[in-house]
Amino acid sequence: MKRCIVYSSLFLFVACGLSSGTAAQAVDYFPLRTGSEWTYTTESSTAALGTRESTLTVRIEGQVTHEGKEYLLCVVTTSDGFRVTVLYRVAPDGIYERDLRSSETGPASLSEERLFLPSSLDVGKEWKPREITNRVEGYETVHLPTATYDDCLKISHKAINETGGVDTESYSYYARGVGLVKSVSTNRAATYTSTMMLDRYTPPG
Repeated sequence: MKRCIVYSSLFLFVACGLSSGTAAQAVDYFPLRTGSEWTYTTESSTAALGTRESTLTVRIEGQVTHEGKEYLLCVVTTSDGFRVTVLYRVAPDGIYERDLRSSETGPASLSEERLFLPSSLDVGKEWKPREITNRVEGYETVHLPTATYDDCLKISHKAINETGGVDTESYSYYARGVGLVKSVSTNRAATYTSTMMLDRYTPPG
């Protein structure tokens, strides 16, 4: 679940549309172009293991066709060996995703397609893929060691348990034409925290 909510926030590459007075449009600002790459510094802390830093890289590798639909293939890797592959499809009502799931007993398989990001993102809008409730909270300025990003879209992500309570809560911040620049996550018991900050965005060459 911890990895799920962190990487869910990672792939919400949205723009900040505050100055235009209209809702941010995912299809206009989703920078999913072949060759795009994002590099992040992540810091996670647990009561049992203490604090650990790693580097996370996201890269759009190209296009693939599955079941007659065109997808963009996104690969996420970390310096500690984690790897995940996600397929994204842009549709009129939003962006859909499928993730590649490994198996110990057979070949890897794709998850069912689900709406990952609605096309229009008004402040207050909510959507719920799987057990995570997402909400557009507003706009903020984000200060990082590498840059300052104004009017960033702030989205909350809440992982809901079987009883309706919140297990993990995250906040993600997205800059116009760049994507995710910062994410902060903590669990209900405050025994796990994670911060991810953008070091470098490399657009297609």
